[in-house]
Amino acid sequence: MVAVLTEHGSQLLVDENVVATPNGKIGFHVTIYNGDLPQANTFTDKSEDFSANGMRHMFRLNVERPGPCKPLDALMPGVFDKVIPRLLKLLESDLKPSLVHGDLWCGNAAVDEEDNMPIAFDPCYFWTHNEYELGNWRPE
Repeated sequence: MVAVLTEHGSQLLVDENVVATPNGKIGFHVTIYNGDLPQANTFTDKSEDFSANGMRHMFRLNVERPGPCKPLDALMPGVFDKVIPRLLKLLESDLKPSLVHGDLWCGNAAVDEEDNMPIAFDPCYFWTHNEYELGNWRPE
């Protein structure tokens, strides 16, 4: 079991042996938040669709909050038509979605000093590719 502290201070115990998404899809059954940003995490069959939906959602939020950005808007068709399909179709064949934290970095993880159990803070769980979290751990 892994102890997880939510942003509201409540503790959840997560069974790290849960290895299969309940419906075989990518996403999550409730809206999750990364900070104060709601994430688009509706279940999809393919990580390509899940990622594209999430990016479209974040770009909409970007327009709503700070306002439009013409250079960014100009890049979007290429991102959705070429980049996402080329990168993510390669992952589809062997994808078995794993439950990931969603915002895992050194500030959201610790070890309990009493029992050496891992503790994860501020989760925004969803089912996706098992290597989703690795980018946040890249050394600077």
